[in-house]
Amino acid sequence: MSKLFSYLVKLVLVILSFTFSQAAVADDEWVELFKLHNQTNYVAENYPPANFYKDNLLQGVSIDLLHEIWSTLSLPKKDVLVVPWVRGYRQLENTPNTVLFTMSRTKEREDLFKWVGPVFSSTHVLVAKQKTVIDIKETKDIFKYSVATVRADISEKSLRKIGFPDQKLAKLSNVKQAFLMLKNERVDLVMLSIHGLHHVLMELHESRNRYKIVWQVNKIGNYFAFSKETPDLIINKFQQTLDSLETKRIEILQKYKLPEEEY
Repeated sequence: MSKLFSYLVKLVLVILSFTFSQAAVADDEWVELFKLHNQTNYVAENYPPANFYKDNLLQGVSIDLLHEIWSTLSLPKKDVLVVPWVRGYRQLENTPNTVLFTMSRTKEREDLFKWVGPVFSSTHVLVAKQKTVIDIKETKDIFKYSVATVRADISEKSLRKIGFPDQKLAKLSNVKQAFLMLKNERVDLVMLSIHGLHHVLMELHESRNRYKIVWQVNKIGNYFAFSKETPDLIINKFQQTLDSLETKRIEILQKYKLPEEEY
């Protein structure tokens, strides 16, 4: 009996030692994660439904999901800097410990940053006024028309990739300005995402019936893009947490009325 008791005591001590050791590792890991989070610059553009202001409150799919990640990891909320896309992109390229969201994860950008996502997908389309006659049967037909895009956004980059002439490209700071170019008939088309179109129509109180989608350009996943030097600890923790929040992610997409094809 005494031998058995001694064995059990030793076993319990080994288990407790291992448990405390694991807890210490976990605590150390969280402390390091907290430091990294505290050093990180969170940067976004004003592009509904990902990130936008309503009643002076910053909200949107990416913002809500980021808050869920922070909460799950027991990290405090931080301010998010909202800037034009070109400025945010420049900061991401040149300033360590920066995350910009959301960004289309393209082949050209793949090795420039580290990624967490996808948050949602974007179907990018060309939109015209309903009354305008637009004849696009193949990609090269787009060259006949003038197009408004967001400067340095995936919309501009996608058009440049197919050789679209610069003199027919109007580059604006945000999606609302780009859409207003079409509304005021200063361009023939505007390129934006389907969900971007939905939200800008609501914001401007415009009827959907006055506009038409004339061409689908591409469909790309949108991610949180971190500067290349970001330690893998924060990337892995954020990605694992996002994966565990899949049900909540869908609820957020539904909250902001994204079409199911962009989930």
